[in-house]
Formats: sequence, C-alpha cells, structure tokens
Amino acid sequence: MNRFASIAAFHIATACALAASDGPEVGVVSGAFSPYVRAGLWGRVRADLINPTDRARRVRFVYPTEEVDRGQVRYTRTVQMPPHTRRTIRLGRRAAAVTKDKRSARKRGPATAEQAFSLEDAITDIAIYHNTLMVIPLESMQACLAYVDTEDPPGQSHSFLGKIPDDPLGRVVLASSRQRRLPNCWYGFSLLRILLISAAEPSELLDSQVRAVLDWVGNGGVLVITSHSAVARTISGRLAEAAGVTVAGTHEEYRLEAVEKNGNGRFRTDLQIPMLMAQLCPLVRPDGSRRDGAEVLWEANGLPLLTLRRWGGGAIFVLAAPVGALQAEQARPLWKTIGMQMRLVSPVAGEEFVASAEENLPEIAGMRGPDRLAPTYIIAGQAALFLLAGLFLYLKRRGELAWVVLVPVGLLAAGGMLAYSRVARAHKAPRLSFLALAEVRPDGSTQVRQLSTYYAPDTEEIHFSSGSIPGTVHSTGSASTAVMQSTNISSDADMRVEGVRVVANSSRTAYAEAPVDLPGRLIARTHLGPKGLEGTITNDTGADIFDAVIIAGGLVYAVGDLPAGQAAAIAVNDPPLPDDTYIGIDVRDKIDLLRNKLLAAITYRPSKDSNRRHLPVPMLLGWTHSRMLDPLSGKDAESNGLTLITLPLALHKTPAKTKIVVPSGLLDLEIGKIGPPVWSIKKQEFNEMSLPAGVVFDFAPPQNAAGITGARAVLRIRLDATNWRMRIFGWTGPEGESARERLIKTINRPAGAYEVAVKDLQPSEDARGKYRIIVRIDRLGSGKSEKRTIWKIDSANLTLEGTSK
Repeated sequence: MNRFASIAAFHIATACALAASDGPEVGVVSGAFSPYVRAGLWGRVRADLINPTDRARRVRFVYPTEEVDRGQVRYTRTVQMPPHTRRTIRLGRRAAAVTKDKRSARKRGPATAEQAFSLEDAITDIAIYHNTLMVIPLESMQACLAYVDTEDPPGQSHSFLGKIPDDPLGRVVLASSRQRRLPNCWYGFSLLRILLISAAEPSELLDSQVRAVLDWVGNGGVLVITSHSAVARTISGRLAEAAGVTVAGTHEEYRLEAVEKNGNGRFRTDLQIPMLMAQLCPLVRPDGSRRDGAEVLWEANGLPLLTLRRWGGGAIFVLAAPVGALQAEQARPLWKTIGMQMRLVSPVAGEEFVASAEENLPEIAGMRGPDRLAPTYIIAGQAALFLLAGLFLYLKRRGELAWVVLVPVGLLAAGGMLAYSRVARAHKAPRLSFLALAEVRPDGSTQVRQLSTYYAPDTEEIHFSSGSIPGTVHSTGSASTAVMQSTNISSDADMRVEGVRVVANSSRTAYAEAPVDLPGRLIARTHLGPKGLEGTITNDTGADIFDAVIIAGGLVYAVGDLPAGQAAAIAVNDPPLPDDTYIGIDVRDKIDLLRNKLLAAITYRPSKDSNRRHLPVPMLLGWTHSRMLDPLSGKDAESNGLTLITLPLALHKTPAKTKIVVPSGLLDLEIGKIGPPVWSIKKQEFNEMSLPAGVVFDFAPPQNAAGITGARAVLRIRLDATNWRMRIFGWTGPEGESARERLIKTINRPAGAYEVAVKDLQPSEDARGKYRIIVRIDRLGSGKSEKRTIWKIDSANLTLEGTSK
C-alpha cells in the first residue's frame, strides 16, 4: 500500500512542478488545408511546439481520434526540445468521424466541430497542455478546391470558382495554402479534389513537395497550373515532364478569342486589364511524335489555352491564362471542359477495398486458433466426467478409489495438455495472411495498400513499421471489441505502432498505405484496331499475374494470365463478362470465391454524386500471390493471400485509314430519356416501366480515336416487352449529308436478345457532335385493347465500327 502511495505522490508532485513552471506549450495547430476535414482520409496536422524553459524537455504531441472500426487511436509525435526553442512538427493522422456542433449548425454558415489535441511529457506521460482545434467537416457532395499563391497580381481572384452557375466543377469549397506550407507527402493532399497552382517559385519548391503532388495526382487528383509571372520557371523539370508542356515565353492580351479544339465550343471575352499569357508548347519527341506530350483542348488567339495530360488515375491541366481572365460568364464552357475531365473516377475504390479486405481476411488466414471458450469447455467436460465417475464409485461403495483413480487421471490429463500445447506452439511458424492493392503509375512507381493478419506462435510484442506513413495495427474483432482498446501510432520518420501485444492463436490486422517499388514494371501498349482494344502487355514485375481483366466504362473484359517475364498479346471486344463473373469456369478453392467477391466489391459503383462518370481510360486488373509489401519485415512468416495489381492503359494513336472497332466500355456514352426516366443514373441500370418511353444513346469514340469515316454501330439489347413494340432509330445519312432521324428496325412483342446494325451514322446536329441511336417502346394497337403490362430493358451494349481518318 505504501508503494502505491509513493507512486501517486511522485506523479502528483511532478504534475504540480510542471504546472508551477512555464512548461512547453503548443502554438498554432492546423491541417494541410484548414479548416476542412473529411472522415476516413489520411492527412497532416502541422503544430508549433514551444519550450520557454531553461532545460531540455522531451515532449509528445498527441492527436486522439475515436473511430468506429478501430476504437480510440492516439496519433503521436515525440520530439526533443532544447531550452528556449520552437519546433514545427508534422503529424500524419487519419481523420475520424466528427460530430457537428449543434450551436454552430443553428447559425448561418458551415457547421463546425472540435477536435482535441494535447502535449505530454514523454518521460512521465503526464499531460502538460490541452486545447481544441475548430474544423469544418466536408459533406459527401462537396469537392475541396485549394489554390497556391506566392503573388497577388491583378485578375488572380479565385472566389468566383465556387460560384460558377450550373456547378461545372461540382459543389466546390475553396481552401488555400502558401507554397512553403504545402505537404511533402501525397496523403497531405488527400482532402482535395482539385489543386490550383496560381504561382509557385520552383527554387522554393522542394523535390518532396513535387513528388507528393504528382503521387496525389496519380491517385486520382486533378492539378491545374495557371499563368503568372514565373510560369516558365514553375513549369520546368519534373513538373513539365508530367504536364507534357513547356513554356516558350509570355505576352499580354486584352481579348481572348477561344475555340475548343474539336470545334464544338467557342467563346470571346474582353479583359478589363491586360493579362499575362503563357505560350504553351506540348512536348515533342525527336521523331516528331507527341506521345508524351499534352493534348490541347482549347486554343485562344491561335495559341494553346488549355492542355491536358493524364497522369495515373488523375489529370494535369495547364491554363495559359491567369484565373481571373476566365471569370466572365462567356468562359463557362472552358470550366465545363475541366469539370467533365475531373469527374472521371477510377474503377477501383480504395475504401471499398479496405472494407471488404478487413471483412474477408480471416477467410484466407490459414489455420485459426481454437475458440476462446475452448479451455472452459474442456475443463467443464472434465468436471462433468469426474463428477459422474465419482458418483458411480460412491454408489458402488468404492468411494476410496476416487482418490486413487480420479486425482492421478486429472493430473495426467492436465500435464498432457500442457505438454502438447508447448510442443504444438514450438513447431507452429508465424502465419501471415494478406490482401494488397498495388496501383502502377506511369513513372513505374507503385502505390500499395496492404492489409494483413498476423498469427503469433507465442505471446509477444510487435513493433510494426510500414516503411512510410501511414500504417497502423488494430484488432480484427468486432467494432464493440475494438472500442475497448487503444492504439498508439507514432508518426516519426516511419509510421510505427509500438508494443502491440499478440496472444497465441489470436490475430491483429496490419494496415499500411505506402509507395514502394516493384521488382520490375508492368508495361502495356494498346490501341484500337480491327479486333477492338489490341496491344501487348509485358509483365516484368517478377511475379506471375493471373485471371487479369480489363475494366472500361463499368464493363469487364477477360484477359487471362500474364506469366512473369513474358509479353502477352491482347484483343478485347464485346461481349463483356457478365456481372460477378471475373474468373474462369473452374472454381478451385475458397480464395477464388473471395477474389470474385472482392473484385465485385471494389469495382466501380455509382456515387451519390450523379455527375461522376466511369473512367474512359481502360484499367487492367490482375492477381498475384506475391507480397508487395511485408509489414513484418525481419520475420520468417508463412503467408497466404492475394495482391491486386492495377494499371491504367493509355490508348495510343491509331494509324490513319485503319479499320477500328470500339468496344462498348470504351465509348464516350451518355444515356438520355424520352418521356419517363428509363435509365437510373444512381443505380446505373434500367428501370421497369408501364408507360411508353424511349432511350437516347449518344456516343463517340475515345479522344485518341476521334475522327472516323464510314461509322457503323451494332446495338445489342436484351429486354422483355411482350405486349409492346420496339422501334430503333438512328441519326444516319449518306456521306456529307446532315444527320436525320431514320427508322432502322421495328420489333413487335420483343422478348430476349436482339442485335441491330445501324449503318451510315452521322454526328448529331447539336454541339456535342456525337452519334445517336434512339430506342422507343410504345403500345401495340390503340392501347385500350392491349393489357397493361410492365416492360424492362435488361441490358444494352453498343459497338462502334469505322475507319480512322
């Protein structure tokens, strides 16, 4: 008792001493793009630590969160503070779900929430400082647009970007950052949907910041670089190579005569003051090709105004004008162009992958330990057996034999079980099950998201290091169990979780998200040809890839196996694989079933934001049994699991006068309606109907294949409308004639699958210039004599054929 009293007195005395002195404190605390946060995203917190005392202190900055799936998580950073010093630290953390302040919700403006942080003495673990940070939680429909400025020239206002009518950029929330405060790790930008660099001085831009921006773009971000006084220095080096442009010089303009490169849009705007324009030059190879150069989307006054370069799952735009030059209503078509490109999303959704992997990891974890109640059952069984045996001997008047028989048998049974557990534990190797997602980028680097379950042979401490931020370890138990636990995550040079205790035959899930390098590369060269999407895929990753598929436009096409060190030819065309059929006919084991379930869970699902579309760039997905990242480095562990490798396939230019076939998934397709809504944008499927209605298919080939002659489309449609009539129309006409709606085919009482060819297609006469096919469903006869029934289109696929110009 005296010992506990002494310990308590020591802590009380230490706390009083700290409180009496001017101890370390925390200055400004902010996120990378304050004050906004979005639950579930990794980000960075910047904090200024101050030690005004005369002695060195070792302190720990703590940022606690409460997460549904992990319970209480404390993100920490420990630093040494010399006397009279100030240090700025950056802490990696995953934003938790925040509860909005009810008082602020009643006021005008966005609702706010509080997130606590504290400072502890790293030696005594005693809290020194407490405070809260006011944040604004972003709603699911809001897109955060951040801009970076190092100068404030006339016309460089950004405020209009959140007020453009019709929301071409979505529901934009504006944030800002100075160049020196930009994160130097990709996840520091994860809150953003668009990053707009209005001015940046490359001499002050760190290499780590440039890499962080490009890594973020590769993960699906959108970067927009605009003109300013130092634009030639900003767009240089690695940034110019990624953007696919260089700057030849600058000049001033008083007026913009802009025209869209495809001729579909144009506008004219007078500038109130002369604006500094950049002369953009797309990169050209020595052979004259622009394979690595940016695509010019808009021109102004005869020079490129807006360029686009795809970079992984994202896009890099370069705007030859300052932002303020395009705030007039006339310039809205240009912002619509950017908005249409930024709404493209990858078919692989990381959050769904994480959720599905955590749910299914135990299914492939190998041999699992006995149930926690197994010892209780064994002891209860022995007690019942001994009770019956003792009662039997008592009734037989041989109770004295109970001491001779039951006690030695019990001791022998206990000793035997103890010896067996020791031997079994000694021969049981550590086991590691894993599910990983590896995203291959254009520069050859790879982003790996890995989840793994570790089965320990003995009770031990795990010091987990993912190699880079972020990474964490948490229990695979239920959410209620996770809430009872607390995990300390240290954000120093690496993300580490110290002293995680793993009991024999129990499990911990290790979650890491880190850029790593594969042993080799996965190289693909594809183009459109007579067989559809053609080309070769060379697998130099050092690992066999099997059951590969290509996902395009939400449709799945089979590719097959890609052996390591070999090049495989591919030819992808319709029909795509049916839903939830992603592997061969033979299901070998439960891992095959899990693979189907995982791929079905992570492939693109319609978002709540109806403006988002499928990624038109086809995506290769394949599986391998190789571990791309080992969260238990230094341990010889048996492993069992899957890694999903994804690679965006860049379409190369098709040679002129080549016959091409564009599969349905690669078409730039929009589905409209005539009358009641036949097509559900949210569900991405056709609705059941009881009234006459129609469906409009507007479609065009991908941009790299734009410009074809002799266009011909094949519509494959499956429906059930037994008491109805289906009529198919097309915008057709002889070469050079304006497109007119013409009846192609009439089918009475359709039921089943039909294939209809539409020849001599001509672009529609609207501004989009797409091809058009219309399907009308109406009643047979007068409508009164026929019984009122339900009709439904099950599926509709389009294939476009023609000759490239």
